[in-house]
Amino acid sequence: MLDESFPYKRQMRRELGAIRNKPIAEDETAWVRLERFVFWSAFVIRKLSEAKKLSDEFEAERFQVRRFPKTDPHDLQDFMNADKIDRFYSLGRPESRTVDPLWIVNQLIHSFVYMPEAEDGPPLGLYFNSDNSRHESLFHIAWEEFVRLIQGVVDDGVVSMGFNRLTGELWKSREIPRRRSDTWGNRLDIELIRVARRDRKSS
Repeated sequence: MLDESFPYKRQMRRELGAIRNKPIAEDETAWVRLERFVFWSAFVIRKLSEAKKLSDEFEAERFQVRRFPKTDPHDLQDFMNADKIDRFYSLGRPESRTVDPLWIVNQLIHSFVYMPEAEDGPPLGLYFNSDNSRHESLFHIAWEEFVRLIQGVVDDGVVSMGFNRLTGELWKSREIPRRRSDTWGNRLDIELIRVARRDRKSS
């Protein structure tokens, strides 16, 4: 479990700044740097969540993706042809949907298809799905939407936390609540901890 979030957020901010607007289409080094950043960030975001270093407000945010249905569920798709997305998915029939940030990073961590979209300049977006979702769907997130997700992590900070040890209920917030005990019952059952102000140094 991660003890401090600040070093990871600082590194995430630095690496995002290094690749955000850089052309990648004809640069193999830039492609590798982008791929490393995407997967490293996805893993770190999940570990930050598991360590209770991300606020409930951030984890409840919604991000726009497009979904492309699979054309034939019985068509053989494996690692040899995973990049043939136009063969396996109806790219002309996108469906818009919103998803939470942890859904996105879990799809990337377990990705079967991972394919950046680029032309002459910076990335335009990412195509992806997971070992499980590949049987039904391919997803696409615009690059600026993915940047918004990363920036949201960098700017996030848990300022207050409450944990009811009897029920297991936990909350983590960017704000210090005026009075939380009204919704939690006996105040003795609550550990209200003000934490992670140092994490907000990453802003």
